[in-house]
Amino acid sequence: VYSITRGETLGALIQRAGGLTERANPRGLRYLSKSTKETQIERAKMLIRRYEREQASRSSITQGDGVRASGNSDSEMFRETILESIEGRLVVDIWAGHSDTGLSQPWKRDTITNVFSITKTMATLSALVLADRGDLDVFKPVADYWPEFAANGKEKIEVRHLMSHTSGLSGWNKRITIREICDWRESTAILAEQKPWWQPGTSSGYHALTQGHLVGEVIRRITGESIGEFFAKEIAEPLGADFHIGLGEKDFYRVSDVIYPTEDI
Repeated sequence: VYSITRGETLGALIQRAGGLTERANPRGLRYLSKSTKETQIERAKMLIRRYEREQASRSSITQGDGVRASGNSDSEMFRETILESIEGRLVVDIWAGHSDTGLSQPWKRDTITNVFSITKTMATLSALVLADRGDLDVFKPVADYWPEFAANGKEKIEVRHLMSHTSGLSGWNKRITIREICDWRESTAILAEQKPWWQPGTSSGYHALTQGHLVGEVIRRITGESIGEFFAKEIAEPLGADFHIGLGEKDFYRVSDVIYPTEDI
């Protein structure tokens, strides 16, 4: 692991390390696609320029081992946790800030937070695992796996339409409560009865609060496991990934507050 020495800028570190492929922040991990080292270096330079524009004054950052690295260059002034790797090799792992609204709990190596719609990617990945095994055909009607779903003209909606936000079920036909959304049986039953808002497959509409239920119920019908159980057993645990769809109580202490912006920000 490369360490940032006192007075060294991020730019100098990247030049020494040779590029980067991944970046993370407290809101979740963003993976950059594979590319040449030259492209990686250009991406690094772009990130540095962005930091320079966004934050014009900060004199230090907290390094992964708790040592503080300081200097005067704008390039090393962060508001975010940074995780960088080159060709799969971790070279930078640093973080700073607090995990609570009262600014009393420091952000730690194992702090986790809500990553919102990144979970949709994990749901789709779970479905693709089943497709790779031959247990799921994304071109088959959803009703082949979830018979009740055929109600109200949905018998021809294919699994791929759920995965690509083109099923016409991008929202709820009725006023929905948080309690109903969190009740898996009830929420999926509502979607199974619902009529699509457009002809499936002809256009897309972001399934903000429904895709997880739709894809997850297909997974449950095939495996008998919730999407959280399947993802944990088949993807997260084998990879050692600290990603959870449904969090056990033993990990509650690691969860950061989600601080929403106000009009004053």
